[in-house]
Amino acid sequence: IEALSRGIMDDPALTARFAARSPEDTEPNHPDDDLDDNPPTVLEEPKTAAAVASGAPGFAASTSGASKSGPSLSGPTKKQPVQSRKQTPQGRTKRTSAGREPATRTSMERDVAQVRRRNPRPDHVARHRPTPPAGPETLRRRRLVTLVMLIILTIGGTGAWWMLDGRYVTTPTMAGMARADAEAAAQSLGLELDTSLDFSETVPAGVVISTEPGAGADVLRGGQVSMVVSQGPERFAMPRVIGMSKDDAAKMLAQANLAVGTVKEAWHEELAPGLVIQTSADSGTPMRRGAEIDLTLSKGPRPIQVPNQTGQPVDQAKTALENAGFVVVVKTGHSPSVPEGHVASQNPSNGTAHRGRTITIVRSLGPSMVKVPDVRALPTQEATDQLTRAGFKVETKHGDNFLNLGYAQRTDPDAGQEAPEGSVITLFVI
Repeated sequence: IEALSRGIMDDPALTARFAARSPEDTEPNHPDDDLDDNPPTVLEEPKTAAAVASGAPGFAASTSGASKSGPSLSGPTKKQPVQSRKQTPQGRTKRTSAGREPATRTSMERDVAQVRRRNPRPDHVARHRPTPPAGPETLRRRRLVTLVMLIILTIGGTGAWWMLDGRYVTTPTMAGMARADAEAAAQSLGLELDTSLDFSETVPAGVVISTEPGAGADVLRGGQVSMVVSQGPERFAMPRVIGMSKDDAAKMLAQANLAVGTVKEAWHEELAPGLVIQTSADSGTPMRRGAEIDLTLSKGPRPIQVPNQTGQPVDQAKTALENAGFVVVVKTGHSPSVPEGHVASQNPSNGTAHRGRTITIVRSLGPSMVKVPDVRALPTQEATDQLTRAGFKVETKHGDNFLNLGYAQRTDPDAGQEAPEGSVITLFVI
């Protein structure tokens, strides 16, 4: 029965019997199917000659019912049975047909119902035959559909790969490479480079400092990568500021991107106080940006001790003063105490002075010669005063034939002769 219902067994008698019955007759009855308040019209089951001749089980009751009404074998005829109702134990009315017994399920119907409960299928499945093999046209259509689907899947997969990964390349490692090598690496991946230059204290000139995006980052094919190439250390030439004031030197250093460092002072024999006499870096030296330059400012010449050369031979005194850094000017004059050719006086003669200052010395001509005044017959005191005013020193002695009169008798040297100024004149009195 199961094989017949699935259409995989070919029994002519059973097939004709199932084909002649309507879906309502072949559907197994449910216990509640016979309960209805509105009785339907019942069609008499069609009989076929093959079914009658075969004498298949399950058809006896139907055949006997049909013989009473006299149907022909040529085809089905409609009957309008008189409907009657029979009270069921549950209080519901069960339909019956006049002149025939209530429908009773045969063993075959129960088997079919049991099979269908286990394998529920649409009613038309039982009437289908196995699907015949596909023809050449159908196979060709199937191959074409399969090919189209493969093409669609290939295009879709390729597009998805392109959108997610295929359109990107990995940025190569270019930092630390020479510029030419980095450009070749980018060109091999189809990348464009935006190159800029910068100074670096650690990366040699011509070598890549960095890239953006960095190495290993994803970038679109044909995209742009920014690359910074080193120019080497940034250096600025040290300007010449010797002889400038502190403010002028600071401005000059600022223009060279340098700064003023420590400032100190020192003695200088040539440059005036406040001028730059020394820097921590020589002019023209390459310097880093912002480097600090130490300055030394002049305090002027260093004061030195003036040596006193009074009484020294003039030539010797002049040499000593010049070696000390002074300028020596020599003059001449008489000195009653300093021999001729010696330094009679010096200005300044002591203390300190700056190197290069002028020192004046007087070359002694010896004492000056003064004419001895005539003081004869003058009182002793008056004669002494005249000699003193003339620049002499006076020594009094008793003259010849001393009478103690208190008058000058003569002088030595005699009156009218010349004697060195400051020399001693002997006055003889009587």
